[in-house]
Amino acid sequence: LGFFWPSLFIVIACGAVSGFHSLCAGGTTCKQLTSESAARRVGYGSMLLESFLAVCVIGVMMIGAQRADYLQDVHPAVVGVSGKPNWVLGFAMAVGHAGRVAWNLPIAAGALAGMILLEGFLVTTLDTAIRLTRYLIEEIWRTLFDSYDVFAEPVAAGEAQADWPAGEATPIGAEGIPVAPLAADSPPAPAFPIATSGVFCWFLQLLRRYWVNSALAVGLMLGFAMTGGLTALWKIFATSNQLLAAMVLGLAALWLLRQQKAFWFALVPAVFMLVTTATNLVLMLLKFLSAPRENITLLTADVLILLITSYLLMAGLRELWRRPRSAQSLPSDGSSRKT
Repeated sequence: LGFFWPSLFIVIACGAVSGFHSLCAGGTTCKQLTSESAARRVGYGSMLLESFLAVCVIGVMMIGAQRADYLQDVHPAVVGVSGKPNWVLGFAMAVGHAGRVAWNLPIAAGALAGMILLEGFLVTTLDTAIRLTRYLIEEIWRTLFDSYDVFAEPVAAGEAQADWPAGEATPIGAEGIPVAPLAADSPPAPAFPIATSGVFCWFLQLLRRYWVNSALAVGLMLGFAMTGGLTALWKIFATSNQLLAAMVLGLAALWLLRQQKAFWFALVPAVFMLVTTATNLVLMLLKFLSAPRENITLLTADVLILLITSYLLMAGLRELWRRPRSAQSLPSDGSSRKT
């Protein structure tokens, strides 16, 4: 079974803390907020609804899952049956039996409803993941080519020229244009950007198109699926997911520190999850090193994640070290202090 810690805190990939959910909140959920006060209604309310959905699923599995059928569908090797595990079928049959108990529905109808429910959840989740991947790819291009004229123009420069009704601004993310950042939060464009022309200029303009970056995101996911890399990397997903959540909590703590607000409620869980996930990465690394040829994909991913984690941790500590003197002391009541 391994150690009680850190495995217990990572066994559920999207449990109490989730990096994927933090990306959704940072890239999509925040666009639903009309004001800072709406964060509780949208974000916290969504968390309560998702928790309620999880409780409902657990209840359905407790009522509808027949032990023998569930093991045969999900864990066939345990009962000595040949074939691959089919988690979708196991969940669908549980929904079918639960519908039969609750409303005397045909098991086949309930199982079909369960499949549609699960597939609908997966499709919307994958849509969000692809959209966020496209955002990340756009940020990579902007970082790599910000010194060239195509990317050096002000972020919101093209919005006024967009053909939207009643003079409305271009929606966030349309044509690869993100929301215009504050001048204090982003470095200014170079005073003398490098002029481009010909094929290279056309290539850079192409990288600014959202459909190009969306195609790249879809192509990456298709490559993982066709080569089996996705199945292999799934074994490390839970740890990397919780690690990403720890990083986001750390960034939130740094932002609160810069705003001279109470930040310990974000920093403490960030440190705990960082230590937990880093420890689990080291333990998995030792396991993969025992058979490197069989675990080359996981071994490579583990090393890369550890390197990225070390870099981000050093960057965060450097930012913490450079914090303004005015933020070194905070009010004991956790309220903001004006300077």
